[in-house]
Amino acid sequence: MDLLNLANRKRFLVMALVLLAFILSGQANAASPRLKDLADINLGGAEIQVIGYGLVIGLDGTGDSKSSVFTTQALENMLRKMGITVPEGKVKTKNTAAVMVSAKVNPWHTPGTPLDVSVSSLGDAKSLAGGTLLSTALGTLNNQFVATAQGPVSVGGYSVDAGGGNEVSSNHVLVGRIPSGATIERALVFPASPDSSITVQLRNPDFTTAERVAQAIASLGDGITAVPLDGARVRVEASQLQTEEDRIGFLASLEVLRVEPDAAA
Repeated sequence: MDLLNLANRKRFLVMALVLLAFILSGQANAASPRLKDLADINLGGAEIQVIGYGLVIGLDGTGDSKSSVFTTQALENMLRKMGITVPEGKVKTKNTAAVMVSAKVNPWHTPGTPLDVSVSSLGDAKSLAGGTLLSTALGTLNNQFVATAQGPVSVGGYSVDAGGGNEVSSNHVLVGRIPSGATIERALVFPASPDSSITVQLRNPDFTTAERVAQAIASLGDGITAVPLDGARVRVEASQLQTEEDRIGFLASLEVLRVEPDAAA
């Protein structure tokens, strides 16, 4: 009887150890971040930059002066389109700044896709802090309309009048960003690229992490090759991707692939 109990205890202990190892292994894998959290997955085809001319309003007296004639003209034209007639020379621009708005469009962006935009002062404004970009059309250099941008501008600094002709400032306040501030309205037709490869671009370049990413991708199956080009890029080719459905499925599997990045000492 004692021998039987001892055997049962040993069997239970072995099963418990196996179960514990399985749980710990699963937790380790779950703790590893997904590839899409570490990198951007780019298809063949280059990015295209779209730009537009716009107005930032709501500034606290830090906008363009009358010397920036194009700001006055833009304000007058906008008000005229709204049915408001303002006597010439009566428009004040101290709360308004003329800006150039830019964003990048990729081959896989479709209508409805949000874009981050950059906003840069064109005139002699002192700061864009606290301003809001009015609806601005963005297009290519050949005037092909692509997206519309608008929203509050975030700047990475400040500029304060300390009185007595003194000014306290930090960082650059004439360039700002609007996260997801633009929306694709019309998809661009990109020329077909003879290069069907996929590039994984690490957000934090590291040779060890790049090698781990390449090994993890190559382990997905036969016919898949992944080669680190440097510490930031991994080139991926999959010969079995014959249809668009195959390509989308493969990209989805790449996004959820678990990879442990190299940790700093």
